[in-house]
Amino acid sequence: FPSHDKLMYYIVSRNRDLAKFIEKNIQVTHTVPGSDGELIINIENKAPTCKGADRSNWDGCYGKETSSFSGVTYEGMWRKGKKHGVGLQFFSNGDKYVGNFQDDEWKNGKLTYSNGEEYQGEFKNGQRHGKGTYINSYGEKYVGNFKNDERDGVGTLEYKNGDRYYRDWETDRKSTRLNSSH
Repeated sequence: FPSHDKLMYYIVSRNRDLAKFIEKNIQVTHTVPGSDGELIINIENKAPTCKGADRSNWDGCYGKETSSFSGVTYEGMWRKGKKHGVGLQFFSNGDKYVGNFQDDEWKNGKLTYSNGEEYQGEFKNGQRHGKGTYINSYGEKYVGNFKNDERDGVGTLEYKNGDRYYRDWETDRKSTRLNSSH
């Protein structure tokens, strides 16, 4: 990691709400439109560095902590000793999360799995919960609602070949084909 005094990240986000949140809460040096509707956000950290080893005293600052037990590293904003605001979390298995934290919990962001899968959207209690987009390792994309880490309610499933299906996952009703590339 670079030093805290001049920390810079490039975040690629398709979530415009997350991009707006980042622009509002952190010094953004510039935002560039990318391909496929994403935004590339250059962030320069201007927050004060957290001081001392006792994270319970960290408040309104930017700090880094690595768990000696799990190997999980968090780098980002802290409030009243908790991860709160924009941050990055890296796991020993290669998974990573970038987004908004609230009282030590993921709130809204992007989780990239080490196998290439990704989820971008809302979280609750560390699980996918609310509106989100999930792309599996085969390139199939689901856009819709999640509840307790499972697809829930209505959503659209798009296969790599372009076929799209609309489905109510809560009632498991039959899928309706929206279009086909064939």
